[in-house]
Order: sequence, then structure tokens, then C-alpha cells
Amino acid sequence: MSQPHELSAVELLQAYRDKTLSPVEVTRSVLEHIAHWEPQLKATYALDPEGALAMARASEARWMKGEPQTAGGHTLDGVPSTIKENIATRGVPVPLGTAATDLTPAAADAPPAARMREAGAVLLGKTTMPDYGMLSSGLSSFHELTRNPWDLSKNPGGSSAGAGAAAAAGYGPLHIGTDIGGSLRLPAAWCGIATLKPSLGRIPIDPPFMGRCAGPMTRTVTDAALMMGVLSQPDARDHMSLPFQDFDWLNLEREVRGLRIGLLLDAGCGLPVDPEIIEAVEAAARAFEAAGAIVTPVQPWMTPDMLDGVDRFWRTRSALDLAALPEARRARILPFIRAWAESGGGQSGEAVFRSYHETVNVRAKTVAACAPYDYVLSPVAPVVAYNAEWPSPTNELATTMHHIGFTLPFNMSEQPAASVNCGYTKAGLPIGLQIAGPRFDDLGVLRLARAWERMRPAQHPWPQPPPGSLILPQQPTGIPMRWLLAMIKHETNTFSPVPTPLDRFFRGNPEVLAGERAIKAYENTDSGLGGYIEVARREGADMVVPVAAESWPSGPASAETHERLCKLILDEVKRGGFDAILLDLHGAMVAQGVDDAEGDLLRRLREIDPTTPVAVTLDMHANIYDDIVKNATVISGFHTYPHVDIRESGVRAANVIVRTLKGEIKPVMAWANKPMLPHIMCQGTHAAPNKPLQERCKELEAGGVLAASVFVGFPHADIREAGLSAVVCTNGKLEEAQQYRDELLDRAWAGRADWVFHPQPLAPTIARAKTIEQGPVVLLDHYDNTGSGGTMDTTAVLAEVLSQELENVVFYAICDPQAAQEAAAAGVGRTITLKLGGKVAMPAIQAPNEPLEVTGRVKLVFDGVYLNRGPMYRGVRNDTGLTVVIDTGRVEIVVVSRHQEPFDVNCLLSAGIDPLQKRYVVLKSRVHWRAGFSDMATEVIECTGVGVTTSDYGQLEFKNVRRPIYPLDPL
Repeated sequence: MSQPHELSAVELLQAYRDKTLSPVEVTRSVLEHIAHWEPQLKATYALDPEGALAMARASEARWMKGEPQTAGGHTLDGVPSTIKENIATRGVPVPLGTAATDLTPAAADAPPAARMREAGAVLLGKTTMPDYGMLSSGLSSFHELTRNPWDLSKNPGGSSAGAGAAAAAGYGPLHIGTDIGGSLRLPAAWCGIATLKPSLGRIPIDPPFMGRCAGPMTRTVTDAALMMGVLSQPDARDHMSLPFQDFDWLNLEREVRGLRIGLLLDAGCGLPVDPEIIEAVEAAARAFEAAGAIVTPVQPWMTPDMLDGVDRFWRTRSALDLAALPEARRARILPFIRAWAESGGGQSGEAVFRSYHETVNVRAKTVAACAPYDYVLSPVAPVVAYNAEWPSPTNELATTMHHIGFTLPFNMSEQPAASVNCGYTKAGLPIGLQIAGPRFDDLGVLRLARAWERMRPAQHPWPQPPPGSLILPQQPTGIPMRWLLAMIKHETNTFSPVPTPLDRFFRGNPEVLAGERAIKAYENTDSGLGGYIEVARREGADMVVPVAAESWPSGPASAETHERLCKLILDEVKRGGFDAILLDLHGAMVAQGVDDAEGDLLRRLREIDPTTPVAVTLDMHANIYDDIVKNATVISGFHTYPHVDIRESGVRAANVIVRTLKGEIKPVMAWANKPMLPHIMCQGTHAAPNKPLQERCKELEAGGVLAASVFVGFPHADIREAGLSAVVCTNGKLEEAQQYRDELLDRAWAGRADWVFHPQPLAPTIARAKTIEQGPVVLLDHYDNTGSGGTMDTTAVLAEVLSQELENVVFYAICDPQAAQEAAAAGVGRTITLKLGGKVAMPAIQAPNEPLEVTGRVKLVFDGVYLNRGPMYRGVRNDTGLTVVIDTGRVEIVVVSRHQEPFDVNCLLSAGIDPLQKRYVVLKSRVHWRAGFSDMATEVIECTGVGVTTSDYGQLEFKNVRRPIYPLDPL
């Protein structure tokens, strides 16, 4: 499976339409690939990763709305592109390849750059060229030496040197060069890519000049055609431009049979043609002949005098340009170019006219020679790529232009001419085939070039960066790695009235938990952050922990709280210097105005740091959005519910990052979701349907998949992407990741009916519990589970337990700080009557929350602090605030001041209650209770109470989740 940076523009646009790739993901992939190549290739100038990512994000937003940007009805929205540096882009100086130029930022985009921007292309930066574009070389007095990716000891050609090298090396699919005598086609030939030098004026350019054209440089003819639809849009600044014609540029089908094709193997001037080139071009001609074309040899029409005349004319023009410069600036010009130009100085008017006359002669002879044919085939150049350090194939001033005898004629005649790879030398260097057509038949030339692409033999694989060059640099020996570790966890119930202030993330403490305090609090605990710390210790990494924040589920956080938490992490990222970033997140956090809080954090993090590997652990109830996946290196989810493998999830993600930093792997991820909202009461991994799915994830990981996660989703978040999803991470095998992702999702969807919970009336369930003699019987008040955002103060189940006079009961718990204070004030041993619970209104379910009057003895008062015994969150400190136990005689009621789901036996033992001695244990929990109590339960009774964690979707008004979705809709 191709990596994003390897895809064509046509493929990328389709992926954007299908939402299988995003412009940001692709741009990052391309930038990483450039970082891998560029130390050797030196093909770019003014590379702008931040600007490119900003354009990619804007493009992504447009694609998400289904509104890609267009120029004249053609789009390149989100496609990474480069532009030759002599084509002005606003705000960027135009050095023209020479150190003699004043670096004044361009005031406006030249026409080709303007069209690319209008079409939404992501502009990565500029590409290199030699001094004034007057060499077929990557040699420049301003830029570092540009090399050929097929062989770094060779020249990429020029003057569009950087563009040719960039296209072949995979710096994105689209590149723009210019051509006045072969500057598109020569680097295309020597770098094995496709290009079209269009008819003069087909692509508006500024400034225009005789023979000067801009054109596309791509790996495929189809991508070149795609660019022509954009670049050929009109622009009045080019006074030599053609009248605009709205061609169907992507209609590239062409019947070859019957075409009259001329075969030119001798330019008539310049260097002799290499035999390997003759052989390759003749093979192409035979293929056309076999397809039904009529191929006829063409005699050369160019002469040495014609070629030398054009060369002299260019030298004279360049001499005048250089004479206008101060000597200090002339001294900075590449000596070879200065000598070449100055040799044209001092010419008489007659000599200049005779030189110009040869340009007209070339035009006349070329048009006449081509007239009998529909198209003419020829080599692009008489030689293949030459020494990288040479200014020209001969390395001699007198013969500087002796390699352009095949390309120059079609600049002077203004005819379209393409270059397409037609083979390789024995040394593996590309050979270019030139296809020229009549003036204005640009589309016809592209069609014939596309026909050749289909006919030609299999192509060599594109060159890859040299071994030993890593996108992610190795950590120097003896210097410890520096890791950023952070945690922000909140499961948001958008129907919950429970507020989520900042201090809720720190158990009521106004001080942010960070630094060494955070490490001490979470080291050796069963938490994702604990897993990260474990691996960091093992690897000897220095740890920076800007925040460790975790809140019990509740309503949406305020925008200010979300911003404060994000800023703690983002400010640290801005300081930089991290080898890895490891985030312990939830995946279902919602803030005011932000449905995907985790994705928002990750997107903003990547805006600051697009390259550092990022690990993310997510809760099984994560509601996955694309921003979460595309901005992470690896995502690792839990495989258990109750979550007793949280630490393992963190260790798994951290290990992937370690192997990535060592250059052993390159993680890729695939994700998708299904339109289904599984009921939480059916999500436990003690049984189907979730158990076999999670077991399959573990099988995949045991078999080599880096991380496989099925996220069952959190249905009480009324947001677009709520529901079940899967994320699979593999080592560079995107197709494999997609295959396993689809397998997991298809399994879940096939059993969707098994994910639906059917609640039973409350009174009969309590009555059934009363008939069970052997305890402890666990009764679940699951409609009011604080672990899903419940208020933890509804009393319907407690009232029914008291009404039916169940004996020897513990009820955990009612969250009522006022009642706790009243009981504590009364004192231990005192009998007190309280109005318990019913303090928090629940408008989302339009059901009353009535307080319950109870009378009982105050049995215990304590501070509510205890450590989890495990297995879930083993070793983590809990704080329920002022906590009391009220004994009614039949029921011991635990009253807490802070929310706490009862998933650990120490919640009762710390209150002086042994659950094994109870006949009934009533817990405000849904599934997590199993972590601490399942082994002791003789039976389990699920009680339909009252609360915002209702298992009856009919009580909730879903306004934002995507529809149709099962089981809200019949699917």
C-alpha cells in the first residue's frame, strides 16, 4: 500500500472526497519525506512547513464541508505542491538562482502561483534553479548543489533542477517549472518524470518572453493534465498569452491507430546521441507502430549555425542584464554563467540581428519539418544525467548549449512538447522520450503521452532516500531522551447537569497536579500515565509532566477549563526539545463549542510540533474523531471493561514510540466507525458481544499488529461521531491496518442486536432480589452512575429497597455534601432524620429528582480518602470528601461529598463495611463494579432507577449524533 506522500494528485483528491485521507495527514507525510531526502538532495528553497500545514488545515475544513476550492472549476485542494523559485509567490524573495539578486519579497503571486493558490493547492515552498535559469544543471551561486535522486553523484538537469528532483523523490505530486530551451523537459528526462512544455501562452506567465513557458512536472501524465486545467486559466498580466480555451484536460483517451508519427533520432547539431538513448526511443517508436501508428523517420532540420545563433542571442541578452548590475553584485554570480554571458557583450547591431534571425529560422524550419506529421517523437537529450558538479554536459563554455538540439526548436516554434520516461540505461538512469505536436494541440500531446504510459514496459521503483538517513533522528549516545507526559481525562455526558469546573479535575484541589507531584501520584499505579512512567524509567528518559488531570464524568467542560488544560500542555510543547510526547487522554471529552476536545488538543499540538512522535492512550468509551487519529503516531485503547488493563495500554503505546525513535518501525493507522450506539450495560468484557472483539484485538497484537483497539463509544455524548469505532496501528502496512479495522467493525455490526439493553421495571426486580437468600446479591442502580456522568443523588432505587424492607443492605452511595455535613454535625452515634439526595435537577430527562427522607444512626464519619486495592486503578488515591454512614437498621447508606463510582472494594472497607457480610450490596455502577465485587456476588440484579445515565434511549433527545444510527433508527 502506497504511503500518502507516494500518491498521485488524482488519487489524493479521490481520497479527500472519500474522507480516507486528510490534507493535513498527507502534508505531514510529505514534509517528513522531504526531511528524509533534503539533506542529500537540496531541491528546495523557502520550504515553509508551518505555512503548508496551515493551508492543509484550511483545505481539510473545506473538504469536511464538501466545498473544495476551485480555479475555473478545477480543484487541487489540499494537494502538496512546489513552485520553481523564479515564479513569484507573494512574500517570498525571488533570487533567480543567483547570489547577485537583492532578496526583496515578491509583492504578488505570478500567474501560475496565483492559480495554484486559487485551486487550493498546499504550497510547500519553492524549488531551486541555477543562476538566471541559464544552465541545464543544479549548480547555483545562491542555492546549495541540487542532485539527482536516481544517483546523487549525477545532475538533475535544469533549469527546473529542484522541481525535477523533487518530483522524482516524492516531494508531493505536483511541481511547476519553466522552460525557455528545454528547462522542463531536460530535468524531466534525467529524473524520469513527466512534463509538458505547453504552446507559448497556453499558461499565462509574468514576465513573458519569447519561448518562455511554465509547465507541470509530475510523476504521471494524468497529474500533468490535472494541473493544466488550473494553470491554463486566463491572466491579463501575460500580454503574449493565448485566448483561453476550456479543454477537458482529463479526457486523455486517444486511439493511436492511423496517427502519422515522425521519428527524429538526430538533432542535426550539438552532441551525438548516446546509443542507449537511441535504442530506448526506437523501442518506443516500435510500440507505437505495433499499436497501428504510421511511423516515419524524420531528417534533422536544425543546423549548428541555428543552435549557435540562439546561444549568441541569449548571451547578448544576459550580458546586457549583467552590465546593469553593480560590480559587487556581478562578482557574486556563478563564474561559469558570468563568463558565458559576458562573452556575448560588445556585439554590433548587425551581429545581434543575425543571432535573432536564427531564432526565427529555427521557428520556420521546425514548423515546416513537423507539418507532415500529427506528432514527432525524439530523444529529449542526447545524453543521460551527468556529473552533479558540472554546469553542463560538456563542462565547457563554448559548448554550453550543445545538448538542447532536440528541445530548443519547440520553444522557438511555440509548439507543445512533452517528456515521458521511456526506459533506463544499464546503470539505471532514466531516459526521456519527447513527444511534440502542432501548435495549440497541447491536449493531443498529453493524450499521446498517456497512451505511451500505458504501452511502455514496467518502470523502475521510484528512488528512496539513502540508507542511514532517518526522518526521526537517533538519540545521541549518552544523552537521555526527554519525554513530555501528560494526562487530561474526562468522559462527558452531554445530558448531565453536573458541572465540570477546573478543580473537579484535581479532586477539588485548586492547585494543578504536575511535575514531580504528578509522577509520585501515578508511578506504579494501574493508569495510562503510570504505564508511560514505567517505560520512561526503563529507557532512562527525563520526564516533563505539565498536567495530570482527571475528572469523574459530568457535563461539558467550560471553554475556559478546556483552554486552561490544553494551554498547560501546548505551552510546554512550544518550549520544545522533546523526543516524544505521550498523552493519557479519554477520547469522549466535550467542552463548550468543542465536540472533540482531544482532537482539538492534538490538532493544536501538531500546529506547533508536526514531527515529534505522539502516543495516545484512550478509554474504551472514546468517541473517535479523525483529528484524534491523524495527529497521533499511535493510539492504544483498553481491552477490558471494567478497565483493568489501563497501565498495559500505556506501556503498549510507549513501546511503539520507543521502537519508532530507534528507527525499527514506522507506525501507520487506519480507523473508521459504524452507525451504532452500543448500550453501556452490554459493553462489559466478561461476556459477548464485547469479549470476543477485545480478544481478537489481543490476538492481532500478539501476531505483530502494533495496537488494535475497538472503542465501544460513549452513547450519552450527543455529538456527531458518538458510537463504536476501531483503530488499528501497523508497522508501515496501511492496507493491513485497514483490513483488520474492517474485520473488527464488521464483527461488531453483525452482532449489533446483542448490544441493545432491555431494562425491566424497578419494583419486580427488587421483589426478585428479596427472594434470594444467599448473599451478597449485587443490585445496580445503573441509571445514576457517576462513572457515566450521573448526579449520584437520585433515590428511586434506595426508596424501593427501603419500601420492600430488604434486610442487611449496604447502599453506595448518595452524593449529598449538605446531608454529610448535617450528619457529621450531629455526631457519631446520634440518630438523625435527613432529606437525602434530590438536590440536582435533571432537565435533560424531564424526570423529577425527589429527595428521600430517612432516619438513621450516624455510624461513621471520615475524610473519604482511600487507595484502590485493584485490579482497576490499583494504587490510585481516591477522595470522596466528607463521608458518613447512616444506618437505618436495615440499610447502611454511605453519603459522600464528592463523586466516586464504587469499583473497588476499599470504597466500603474504608467506611468500615465488609461487603461479604452483607446480603445485599447496592451500587451506583453499571459495569466497573465487576472489578472489585464480581467475585463475591451470588447474583446480579439490574435496577431501573432514575438518572441521566439511563439505559432507555427513549428518555433522551438526541439532536447532534449522526443519523441514521442503530438502535435509534432501524438499521
